[in-house]
Amino acid sequence: MTVEAISIDRRSGLDPDEFRREYYQKGRPVVLTDASRGWRAHGVITPDWLRKTYGTKKIEVGAQEYELAALLDLLEAAEPGQPTPYPCTLDIPELWPELLSLVDPLPLPHARPNRLTSPFFMGHKFGSRTEAFFGGRGGNFPYAHTDYYHLNAWITMIFGRKEFWVFATDRSEYMYPEPPDNWKSQVTNIFDPDYEKFPLLRNVKPTRFELGPGETLFIPAGTWHSARSLNLTMSVAFDQLNAKNMPAFTRDILSYSTLPLSRRIAYAAYFAVLGQVASVLERLPLGR
Repeated sequence: MTVEAISIDRRSGLDPDEFRREYYQKGRPVVLTDASRGWRAHGVITPDWLRKTYGTKKIEVGAQEYELAALLDLLEAAEPGQPTPYPCTLDIPELWPELLSLVDPLPLPHARPNRLTSPFFMGHKFGSRTEAFFGGRGGNFPYAHTDYYHLNAWITMIFGRKEFWVFATDRSEYMYPEPPDNWKSQVTNIFDPDYEKFPLLRNVKPTRFELGPGETLFIPAGTWHSARSLNLTMSVAFDQLNAKNMPAFTRDILSYSTLPLSRRIAYAAYFAVLGQVASVLERLPLGR
């Protein structure tokens, strides 16, 4: 049975409570055009500013280290299909804390409550990152994926444009998940798939749209998606965990964490209790 493509709304002036009712609770992706309007980054950060201010900053991509200015030059010059360093990410709180004042508030008000802001939820152990991501036309995620541990993903563009592909399906077999973790598709190029090798993919119609500077994309937990840069890009991404995706988060820890089984069981029990406490606190006026 073919799954129809979903529509991705573009909303401005959407207050956090309205967002939670219309999109978060319904598990609907959405582009918020002005959610990060308070970030100073939008008036400050450009490729030239980065080259001038942080050009010698080191970024590790795979086993190789690059200076930021040289990396930006490589990404900007590459044509589609040319190999470039990828993925180019930098953990902001840990490796680039100077950037935090430019992306405040973080997380965005729409992404609250976010249990990953508490050390009790140990996001550093279980997939959570707040990172700067650089891309160019020569590199992209060639495969579709869902975010690890069923975390919600938030992506805000600082400069450049990205094309996102979102796949609406609750039939994960259509996306050919790769065992044992099943968070990544076996389809080697989701943008130009081999339908003879992956015939079930014909049942899924992707929604394609662009994300530009100042815009924020919310991707609900468990949503298959991929993206590619259309030019030199910088985005800031962070994860979100709260009551809605807490059960799936705990199941993921049990099913495919690299920890020994005894520790996975202990963590699952810990999060089950902690999640109940957090749910009570989040109902209080100060819990948001």
